Amino acid sequence: MISPAEIKDRAVGSIMGAFIGDAIALGPHWYYDLKELPPKAHPI
Repeated sequence: MISPAEIKDRAVGSIMGAFIGDAIALGPHWYYDLKELPPKAHPI
């Protein structure tokens, strides 16, 4: 059985992962024309 501490760690990790993914996608998120994206995008 999973301990309450492990459940909390997993929940916090999931939320942090969502925040990090959202932050990484913020820059190119508003480009709707894919031809415009490559010259302005920066690799991570």
